[in-house]
Amino acid sequence: MKLKNIILIFFVLQAFASCSKNDETEIPQAGKTGRISVKVEAIGGLATRAADKNELPGEAAINNLTAIIFNENGTQVLGSKWQSTVGADGTAEITDVEMQTGNVQIAIVANVPQGSFEDVNNYTAFENKIVELSSQLQNNLTMSSRLISVILSNTDDNYIGYGTSQANVGGLNDPILLTRVAARIDVASIRTNFSGSILSGRTVRVNNIWLSKVKTASRYFSAADWGMVEIPGYLSDEVARNTLNRTVNAETPITDTSYYAYVMENGASENATQLVIDATLQASGGYLSERKQFFVTINENGKDRGYNHNYIKRNYVYQIGITFGKNSFDGDQYPTPPIPSTPVDITLDCVVSIANWGNIRQEASYE
Repeated sequence: MKLKNIILIFFVLQAFASCSKNDETEIPQAGKTGRISVKVEAIGGLATRAADKNELPGEAAINNLTAIIFNENGTQVLGSKWQSTVGADGTAEITDVEMQTGNVQIAIVANVPQGSFEDVNNYTAFENKIVELSSQLQNNLTMSSRLISVILSNTDDNYIGYGTSQANVGGLNDPILLTRVAARIDVASIRTNFSGSILSGRTVRVNNIWLSKVKTASRYFSAADWGMVEIPGYLSDEVARNTLNRTVNAETPITDTSYYAYVMENGASENATQLVIDATLQASGGYLSERKQFFVTINENGKDRGYNHNYIKRNYVYQIGITFGKNSFDGDQYPTPPIPSTPVDITLDCVVSIANWGNIRQEASYE
C-alpha cells in the first residue's frame, strides 16, 4: 500500500558564499554563522484535495512552520525559528533562519503555537515534547518531518528535494515527507441485516457514539519517517461523545460519514482504543424496545488483513462500517414481554478498514 503524505520540498539557501583564488569551493567550516530558508509545498493538499476522498477540508492546511537545527550529535540547537504561513495556497516558506554551518540535523514541525520549543536546548528535549489531543483541530493538525542529516555550507546555496535537475544537499533529490501526528476514526456507514430472523423489519436508533481508551497526548516528533510518537499513560475513558439519534433499517441505511474524531497513536493491545455505539432496537408491533452498547476495537487484527500495523498509528484514517445483524439484539418471539429489556454491555468481533490520507477507499462491516 503506497502511503501518501503531505510532502515537504526543502529549499535551503545559504546567505554567504566564498571561493578560493583558483575558483575551487572551500571545505565548509563548522561553527560559522549563516542563514537558511525552507520552502514548503503541500503536494496532495490544497491543489489535489478534490481527488482525495479521505481528506476533510482543512486537514492539509499549513498555518505555521517551525524549523529547528541541531548539531551532528544533537547536543546543541544551532538555530530555530517559528513563522506564520496562514493564507499560503498549498505552499509556504520559512525564511532567514540563523544557524551555524557544518554537519547538522534539521527538524520541521507544522501547526504549533509560537514558543512551543523555546525551552529546547538539545534533540532529546525536543523529541520528549508532548502535544495534547485537545489542540488538534480539523484545520490545524500538527505535522512533522523525519530528522534530516545534512552538511550545510556557508559558501553555496543549499537545496533539498528539488529533483535531479538541481544539485541537492546530500543527494536528497526526493521531497521530504511531512506526516500528521494524529489519526482519524470515521463511522463510514451503518446498516441492519435482520433478514430471515425474528428481527426482520425492525428499526434501530443509534443514540450516541463515542471513543474509549483514547490516548490524549503524543510526542510531536520522531527521528524516523512516519515513526512512533506514542507515549505511556494519557488514557481517557470517554472522548468525542456525539448524540446521533438517527434511525436505520433495511430500507434506509446510513451511508454518509455520521461520526469522526481525532485520536493519538495507541498500539497497546491491553488498552486498545475502542469505538462505542449506544443503540436501541425500537419497539414495534407489541415488542418492547431493547437498548445495548456495542464495543469495536479499532484495527485489532490489521496485520492479519494485510495492513502494516495493528491498532492505531499516526496519520491514518480508520473507516468503520457497522452492520447490526440478526444476533446483535435479543429480540423476543412473543409480543409484549412482561419486563422491558435493560441495557446490556456486550463486545462484538468486527472488521474495520484503514486508509491513509490518500486515495484509498475500502468497505468493512461486522455482524
